[in-house]
Amino acid sequence: MRLELALFNVRVLTIVPGYFPTSFIGTVANTQPAEQKPTAYFDPSQGYGSIQGLAPYCIANKYVGDTAKLAERLYEIVTRTGIGEKYEWHRVVLGTDCGEVVAKKLGDIVDGVRATESLWRSTDMDSSQLQAYAASVGVTLQ
Repeated sequence: MRLELALFNVRVLTIVPGYFPTSFIGTVANTQPAEQKPTAYFDPSQGYGSIQGLAPYCIANKYVGDTAKLAERLYEIVTRTGIGEKYEWHRVVLGTDCGEVVAKKLGDIVDGVRATESLWRSTDMDSSQLQAYAASVGVTLQ
């Protein structure tokens, strides 16, 4: 949607929030009637029931966001006040817990890409194959 709406000068942002004490988590946790609880993948080691442990975990690790500050940051982002006139990013991480998880995940991805560089580079067509393929689809290589 972000790329489609950019043609109409509409900016789309993805907000990635961490833990903030709102009713959202409790509402999500209680939306499924007991008779519709899953029968597969219900072991806690697979994440089942983890939403109920989220608040205690975040509180113990001091990962609790202030909802008033969240609202202020969202207002600043939407009105472009306090963040500068020009920004190119489209994903907004809010909350220390979320920021740390995202940064770790991105680090793991970068580490994996670097570690396997020789592997992924080894899959390119050689020059003569590329020339033939380009000609077959009507592209002239420089």
